[in-house]
Amino acid sequence: MRTFAVCVFGLFSVSAQAGIIFNTGAGDSITSRPQDGSFGGVGTPVSVTTATTLTNIAMDLYMPNGGNIEYMIWDGTDTSLLLLTAAEAVTPGSTLTFDQSPTFSFSLVAGDTYYFGVISDALSDGNLNVGYFSAASTFTQNGLSSLCCNSNYNNYASPTPAGGGGATMALELFGTQTAVPEPATFGLIGAALSLLGLSRLRRSR
Repeated sequence: MRTFAVCVFGLFSVSAQAGIIFNTGAGDSITSRPQDGSFGGVGTPVSVTTATTLTNIAMDLYMPNGGNIEYMIWDGTDTSLLLLTAAEAVTPGSTLTFDQSPTFSFSLVAGDTYYFGVISDALSDGNLNVGYFSAASTFTQNGLSSLCCNSNYNNYASPTPAGGGGATMALELFGTQTAVPEPATFGLIGAALSLLGLSRLRRSR
C-alpha cells in the first residue's frame, strides 16, 4: 500500500526546468551605447505564456574601456521599473560575450509582457556594444517570445525609458518553470485514484 501511495504522489508531482530557458543565440550585428551620448542602455520585450521564476539575465555585449552595467526588468508598457540588479563590473574587451547578471529571483506572470534591458555607466561613445539581429527576428522558447522592437534607456544612476528602436537584442534568460502535466497524465492520475479508492473499500469490508 505504501508503494502504491508513492506512485500516486509521483503522478501528482510536477517537474521544473532549471538553467537557461530562453536563448536567442548570438546576434548578427552590433549596436553601440551610448550613441552620441543619447542612450546608455538597450533592451528587448518578451511576452510570457508560461509562468516563470527568473534567476539571471544575460545579454551579448562587450565594453572596450570596461565599466559597470546593471540589468533591468520593466513592465509591458516600459514605464515601470520592476527590477534593477546590483552593479556588475565588465572588464575591457572587444569580443561579444553573453554576460550574466548577478542572481536574483523574479516571477514572470503568464499573459504579461516584460522588457529586459542592460544599462552602463560609460560616458564615452561606443563603450557599451550589444549584439542584435538585423532582421528584427522573433524567438519563442518554453512559453517565452521575444518581440520587436528594442527599447532604449538613459541615466545609469536612475534608469528612465528613452524611446524605442527597430531591432531585437540577443538575450538569454535563466530560471525555472513548473511543468504542466500532459492530458494522458491526468488519465493515469484518475485511474490511480480509482484503484486507491477500491483498495480502501476492500479493506473496510
